[in-house]
Amino acid sequence: MAAGLQNNEARAEALMAKAAGLSRRDVLTQVFLVEIAAKNDDLKGALAHYDTALRTSSSAPQILYPRLVKAIEDPRIRDALKPYFKSGAAWPVSFVNFAKDSADADMGSLVDLLLESGGSPDPQAHREQTEALLWVLFHQRKYADLDRLLRSVPGVPANLLTQVGLESLERRGSFGPAAWQLLDDAEAGANVVRDDNTKHTSLAIYANAGTTRPIAQKLLFLAPGRYRLSFKVASTTPGEGRSVGWWLRCMEPVVAQPLWRLDAARGGKGSDIVIGAGCRVQLLQLQASGGGGQTGLEAEISDVVLTSASGGKTLTSSKPETGPKAVDSGE
Repeated sequence: MAAGLQNNEARAEALMAKAAGLSRRDVLTQVFLVEIAAKNDDLKGALAHYDTALRTSSSAPQILYPRLVKAIEDPRIRDALKPYFKSGAAWPVSFVNFAKDSADADMGSLVDLLLESGGSPDPQAHREQTEALLWVLFHQRKYADLDRLLRSVPGVPANLLTQVGLESLERRGSFGPAAWQLLDDAEAGANVVRDDNTKHTSLAIYANAGTTRPIAQKLLFLAPGRYRLSFKVASTTPGEGRSVGWWLRCMEPVVAQPLWRLDAARGGKGSDIVIGAGCRVQLLQLQASGGGGQTGLEAEISDVVLTSASGGKTLTSSKPETGPKAVDSGE
């Protein structure tokens, strides 16, 4: 380091190379060699020193991960990282976990890295990491990247983002916000009810008196058009302000007030929804209110189906785009 400060780069490099030969576990030596390799445009050598440092030093991630977060925006670096992901080393998984929570990370590049490298060779680690990243993309409103990553999940139905059937409850962990997500706490919630004989799935809903909140939600990419939502609802505690209702919100290009609402008790036979050209991503929510009495709400929702109301056309995904287009109010 002293030789480097004296601008004697050749001696500095020789001494650092000697130090690396004596011990692989000095993180500053590896960082110095990373810098030398980068200066010489030696991508392979730089990543080899990254790998050595990250395998041997617990302090290396604090130094090197922030640099690597920006570096993966370069396609050459993503390509060069593939062998390290395939090796099964622990640090690539740790790095992706760091990057998804980093304010400096470009989410598109991070998704590219996972898709191009194949992610962790451990199926469980890969599944957990993909699910966590899907939620980050949802909260950051990176819907196009969410769509790209979701399509890589094994077993994902082609119509997952255009259907609302309760079947996706079986895989809601793997599919993140694209599957039905349920709230379940002491005040309100929804629980899955399955009939083992008929394989029929329904939602048992409850809400305490004075409680109103969403208890289930699902992300959708519906193309512009008219749709019909049909379902069955049964309530054991009608009246006194108790209710179950559907809300549909536009999520892109801006989060808008609900463009469609429906009281489930009055719309059990179905209701039309109009999706305008300015709403490419939607969030369907099921809301429950326990009313003002003493007993609260108990109800059951089943047979939830969304179909095209314009000639029975097959529902297709509407990939999110960018652009300042207005959201239609719908019906």
